[in-house]
Amino acid sequence: MVKWVLAVPHYIVLFFLWTAFAVVSVMAFFAILFTERYPRPLFDFNVSVLRWSWRVPCYAYGALGTDQYPPSGLGPDCSYPAQLDVACPERLYRGLVLMKWWLLAIPHCLVIGFFAGSVRGGVIGMLALVTVVTLAFRALPACR
Repeated sequence: MVKWVLAVPHYIVLFFLWTAFAVVSVMAFFAILFTERYPRPLFDFNVSVLRWSWRVPCYAYGALGTDQYPPSGLGPDCSYPAQLDVACPERLYRGLVLMKWWLLAIPHCLVIGFFAGSVRGGVIGMLALVTVVTLAFRALPACR
């Protein structure tokens, strides 16, 4: 019941990391546009932020994946159950970097919006609520 409170320090740090993520992504956009390569330090930072952002909800009711407290830090941690690894692409196409962020993302954002968010919490929020209520009542002893 208090896992979300324990995750608050992670969410505070992640707020600042996501701000840096946005800046680094803009830098990576121009680097890919001019060189057709994703600079490795920028790629590693962005993947590290995504990795940490995956660990925290996996612990704190986003995915209900583990009871192990998420590690702090941007590096990989093989002992933690929630893992995220992304392979760095060797070469990217300049034309796609101009189209991916808006044209190809529109259908993806619509589907994610349907599942993850809406005024009432989306499909995932509703399913999580049903799961929590079901688990709460199944844990109670049967009255006879």
